[in-house]
Amino acid sequence: MGTVAASGRRVLAAEGPGGLLVLPRGRDVALVSPDGTEDRVIVSLQPGEFIADVTLSPDRTRVAFGFFTARTGDGPGGSDIVIAPVEAGTERTVVVPRDGPGMLLAAPQWSPDGSALVFEAVGLTTTGQAGVTIDWVAADGTGRRTIAQSARYPSFSPDGRVVISTRALPTGDALWEHPANGGMPREIVPEGQFLVLTHPRYSPNGAQIAFAGVADALPPLSPLPSAPAAPASPKLLPAGLWSAAPVSPLALRGVLAHGFPAEPWVISAAGGDPRPLAQMAVDDAAVAWSPDGGWLAVSGASGLFMVNASDGSARRVAEVGSFGSIDWR
Repeated sequence: MGTVAASGRRVLAAEGPGGLLVLPRGRDVALVSPDGTEDRVIVSLQPGEFIADVTLSPDRTRVAFGFFTARTGDGPGGSDIVIAPVEAGTERTVVVPRDGPGMLLAAPQWSPDGSALVFEAVGLTTTGQAGVTIDWVAADGTGRRTIAQSARYPSFSPDGRVVISTRALPTGDALWEHPANGGMPREIVPEGQFLVLTHPRYSPNGAQIAFAGVADALPPLSPLPSAPAAPASPKLLPAGLWSAAPVSPLALRGVLAHGFPAEPWVISAAGGDPRPLAQMAVDDAAVAWSPDGGWLAVSGASGLFMVNASDGSARRVAEVGSFGSIDWR
């Protein structure tokens, strides 16, 4: 809930989360307030172009994203890492161009001081073999180097000293931590506990890590929180989903059939047993912590949800789906 200040702008109640979220929505990048009252497009691409993951700089003045272009003529598609000012319309800078045809550079995340990015590079190596790496680069595009092999979905710790990422292994995904300046990595979640583990994020105090996960045995689906009244704007999913009543598990299973319905999980940064934060299956789920660490945003095909980090209670604040990494500053 919120109140209206003298300026006419809606202000969140003291107990609500603050900051702004940035979401990838197909060809658009959107900035969304945690209560859903502000939702505006800040980057809009052309047909044949696509936003692959997005991150908001710590000072909230720039966004970085994977800029995907579809196949044209005989050339394959691929993606670059691009930075754009939040308030400058069409201005964009390619800071890391793709290494070659078909290379996918995506999932960027800013360093805590805004001076650098980590991202994933997926494509063929110089020997023609498939490769996946986590790379570091300065925000001006210089100094690119590899931090981890066979890894995806990178994210900095709050002090910038280490980077977490996932590894896809034959028996399931694993979660690892890598020193940003080199050194021995540390396994946090071993393979075998999760079929899918994506978008890991440190809490602002560095004590916990949240991620979207599909456990080896899925629990029964619980209804998602009810949606607010549907606005008149177009949706990425059928309008019939957006009723004021909770979504039924059977209907949800039908919608999620094309992908993995993941839940938000948390684990101590020191390791231990992960625990599900909320039983809410969201297709193509991504997560982000609120700046104060009290909330977790969960975004995916079903919309945007706010989850209380203390008790796991959740509510849906936006209905338009998003696909890829999100951020909250």
